[in-house]
Amino acid sequence: MYDVYNEANYKSGLTDDAVTKLSSDDLDKEFTLYLVNGYVRAVQKGSEDMNNYAIVTDVNSGVLDSTFNEPKAELLFADGTKKTVVLHKDSTLYTTSSEHNDTAFTKTNKVDTALEKGEIVKYAEMSNGQYKIEEAVKAETYTATDTAANFYDKDTKALKGIVTDGNCPLFYTTADGEYKVANIRTLDDIDLSSGGKQTAYVTNDGKVVAAFVALAGKPSGASDDTLYGIITDDGQVTSKNGDPYTMFTVWTGEETTVYVEGDTVSSLNKGALVSFDKSADDTYDQSDFTILDGTNTAKGQAIAVSDYSEADQTITFANALKLEGGAYVEDGKTTKAIDEDAKIVYIDADNQTKGDDGMGITSFDGTTGYANALIVYEGGVATNKIVAIIVNTNSDTNVLGKTDVMGTKTVTAPGSVTMTNANGLTASAVADKQTAVKGEAITYTVTFSGTTTAATKVMFTAGSNSTVDTAKCVVTGNWVAQSATQANIATTKDGTGTVTFKVIANGSGSVGAPTIAVANQ
Repeated sequence: MYDVYNEANYKSGLTDDAVTKLSSDDLDKEFTLYLVNGYVRAVQKGSEDMNNYAIVTDVNSGVLDSTFNEPKAELLFADGTKKTVVLHKDSTLYTTSSEHNDTAFTKTNKVDTALEKGEIVKYAEMSNGQYKIEEAVKAETYTATDTAANFYDKDTKALKGIVTDGNCPLFYTTADGEYKVANIRTLDDIDLSSGGKQTAYVTNDGKVVAAFVALAGKPSGASDDTLYGIITDDGQVTSKNGDPYTMFTVWTGEETTVYVEGDTVSSLNKGALVSFDKSADDTYDQSDFTILDGTNTAKGQAIAVSDYSEADQTITFANALKLEGGAYVEDGKTTKAIDEDAKIVYIDADNQTKGDDGMGITSFDGTTGYANALIVYEGGVATNKIVAIIVNTNSDTNVLGKTDVMGTKTVTAPGSVTMTNANGLTASAVADKQTAVKGEAITYTVTFSGTTTAATKVMFTAGSNSTVDTAKCVVTGNWVAQSATQANIATTKDGTGTVTFKVIANGSGSVGAPTIAVANQ
């Protein structure tokens, strides 16, 4: 049995948009139809409730409701996806492009007159795939130069004193001007007092539902979507959405496929350690990747691990290494805190692939002295907590895939031998290595030729950051060792031979070139 139709009950569920008949203006709109015994009794406009927000990242010069000059805008959505959309004819645009609207502005149908990059819009996707948008920020919630010390407070979850919605997106710009987005509830405090920033926000029902800040960098806490790992292939040119891309596989704890714009990618190579913010569609520019080569703290720090405590969330590593008893040991240690959400990725740097995650984070190998991990600090600042650790589980190379002992200092090659009195001799000198750590021996070999015309000596003075070894120098031929720093040869002797001096690096800095001089005895 059907309920008796009660007109009052049906009307109570309708809004002021309810109509009793449709018109030509209602084409391409969506409605809820109320049926009574199979007949339409009333129509309710629906699904155009624009409670979704995006930010404009590009526009064309199109005109609303134009076929020949189609209006388009590139939008970054709250979920991180970016899409170029056609704007619906019922979009609400204002004549002045100033990142916000105002009651004093008049409406326009010209896209580039109304919109500009960095402007928040609310939108609804229509049944024909077009997007109906409206400029969302009011003049009173837009600030060209905001210096608020407590722009966002993570404890109160408030932006400029107004509580944020649980799904509130914060759109922001990176150092290269690219637009990004994060859920504001995942972020730490945002302090703008050190320099004025452009800000804007949108409220609904007393809550902030969308916001923008021109940070020129990633806000603290927005690291959840950052991935770290090693590129495991050479890249393959492919097509995506009709455009050329180079496809790479990155081991980030799982195989992650990335599509990098263009068919020539010079900055990314197999075996490189990288970090990047996960995109919604897996497409990237080359500039989206940071090469983690340890050349400065912004690009990670290669470390020789001494100890790792999962319980305490700390990692201890060598300040430097020194050679002691034939093995590399720590020359001072540093302990750093690890963020509770830090990402740990295990790699095989030598074979440029995934590592053995069952090994855990182990101490470095004292027989090689290789850095076995690379740490990434929040914001690239060494005083901040560690947000990622890349661990090399193959001890054949260091974490960067090289065979360099960690923290070695440059050994400066010896220059020309000073021939104060040549006495018929020629001489040249070489060092046995180009780098050294504290406690490591460096030998300098002086090679002679010729016949002496007088009694001659060769004298040695150690370069900076090194100390002469106590043992006598080592000689061949007619040379006679006198001390650790001198050897002699008599007159009218065949001077062909070598004299080898030894120094010990002190690890304080680059080892300077020694002074080697030949003179009369």
